[in-house]
Amino acid sequence: MLELYALNINEPIEKQKYEEFYSLISSEKKDRINKFHFIDDRKRSLYGDLLIRQLITKKLGVMNDKISFGVTDYGKPYLINDKNFHYNISHSKDWVFCGISDYKIGVDIEHIKVCDFDLAERFFAKEEYEFLKMALDEECDKLFFDIWCMKESYIKYKGLGLAIPLDSFRCERKTPFLYLVKNNNELLNIRNYHIDNTYSAAVCSPYYLIEPVNYITLQQIYNNAFMG
Repeated sequence: MLELYALNINEPIEKQKYEEFYSLISSEKKDRINKFHFIDDRKRSLYGDLLIRQLITKKLGVMNDKISFGVTDYGKPYLINDKNFHYNISHSKDWVFCGISDYKIGVDIEHIKVCDFDLAERFFAKEEYEFLKMALDEECDKLFFDIWCMKESYIKYKGLGLAIPLDSFRCERKTPFLYLVKNNNELLNIRNYHIDNTYSAAVCSPYYLIEPVNYITLQQIYNNAFMG
């Protein structure tokens, strides 16, 4: 199993529904959300938590009030209820991006802005940097964030945080959207996705990645409320 989901945080929602959503998360999560100064940061954190909670209740039949999350020593979250259920969440500006799987997974999403060649030279593998420099001017911005997302998705897959330098491995193109991660003898699949045309996303997995992204709405989450 490998499924991908995207949720836009800008969908209008009534205050009463928002408060109902808020009641579904843990007190620890509420404390973290309340520390955010900006409402969009609160939305991203809340909606990401709601999305994974709904998927857990749907896929595993675990009641919402029985869901228990843990965090590894390197900060990667996991589900205590079922160690064979793997998930990863990323968010950027308007979007929350989530992957669930029966094996380790890493996902990342970034809003496409201006290509930063200095940053690429500093953090990309030599082959990635040279590949970026050969791109046409109109392709540079997208390609920079495609590579950045792929590298972040691999790091999140490994779950070791900054213990893995970004330039210590490379992403090698197989097709326009599929890549291989090469790090010593390790080979993993990575796929690029483009969300809303101005967002680059990537998924890292042992699977051969052909899955589409499922776009889910806040109204769908509300209609399938998982109170309990």
